[in-house]
Amino acid sequence: MQQAVSTLPGKYRDTLVLFYFQQMNVEETARILGLADGTVKTRLHRGRTLLRRKLGPMFAGEEAEDKSDD
Repeated sequence: MQQAVSTLPGKYRDTLVLFYFQQMNVEETARILGLADGTVKTRLHRGRTLLRRKLGPMFAGEEAEDKSDD
């Protein structure tokens, strides 16, 4: 996970690290980065989307296995 986060563009990486790894809320993250709350929320959404795209292939095999167990 950390490797995937480290490949993100800085503005998304910094936002995700503060929010998830440093456990700051939106307001604290916005204050530290000098951004509006809405900008932080947008960067969190876009950063998560980019991570899903990067990590998706890693988990695709697991989903196929789970479905075949039914």
